[in-house]
Amino acid sequence: MDGMLEWGYDLIEWAQQFSPMLDTLFKAITTLGAEQAFLLLSPLIFWCVDKRRGVRLGVLLMFLFYVNHALKLLFDQPRPSPDRVQVMAEEFDPGLPSGHAQSAVMVYGFLAAQVRRPWAWGLAALIALSVGLSRIYMGLHFPTDVLAGWLIGIVMLAFYLRVEPPVERRFRAWPWNYQMLLAFVVPLALFLVYFDAVGAQLMGTLLGLLVGVLIEFRWVRFSAKGPRQQRAARFVFGSAILVAIWLGAKAIFPTVDPYEPETVALIFRLIRYALVGVWTSLGAPWCFVRMKLAASEG
Repeated sequence: MDGMLEWGYDLIEWAQQFSPMLDTLFKAITTLGAEQAFLLLSPLIFWCVDKRRGVRLGVLLMFLFYVNHALKLLFDQPRPSPDRVQVMAEEFDPGLPSGHAQSAVMVYGFLAAQVRRPWAWGLAALIALSVGLSRIYMGLHFPTDVLAGWLIGIVMLAFYLRVEPPVERRFRAWPWNYQMLLAFVVPLALFLVYFDAVGAQLMGTLLGLLVGVLIEFRWVRFSAKGPRQQRAARFVFGSAILVAIWLGAKAIFPTVDPYEPETVALIFRLIRYALVGVWTSLGAPWCFVRMKLAASEG
């Protein structure tokens, strides 16, 4: 392992010969694989493009980040040392596998699968490649972290695209109360497996998203179609309230110490992110219909 890391340092040092000339470019590219960008992408698609695909992307994101978190804890590999290379951003979690590389493969690959055009797959591959290289250039990951992220992302994406359709069909065939029970049980069970700040954030969001979707699909049934101006207004209004809920709950609920989390603080964190999920999948669509920013499907 030490030999592989040493080779990684050599490659990072070679890439950083082009610093600072390429710093701005790679810092911009790396945002394409950032968790924050993806967490706004799912509401954008849900509210303004196709709500069913938005739900699928949201579920994919939560499991993507959860698996990445689990693998980082399992391998517990350090990131490149600032004593050896230039580190261009602060990251505190372990490095293997690269979350940015894994996310870029899965998210842009998922979007390409929805478009079903060769150019979309080519663009997705180019973005995923660029994001991974940016992590190496910025001194945030060893090449092995990025390679692992790409490989895991490809495997998970292929599995999701194959398994999700039949699982969704079976799930939708169940009685509504069974669906609601599962929407609670699965996220809470996964939260108990990784009873930490990240687990609370991801599984809280997933819980709120699933519960909200089940209620919305049954009683609100908003349509993501409409004029461009309406769709833009939905995204601006919905995102503003989403951020307000996130910041407001953060100010009210206890702060979680990532190193020594308290049970009460973790539960409140779970609730906080569940509120974010419920707003995204239920609160915002209900407001859109009431405000005449979206029509009802019936």
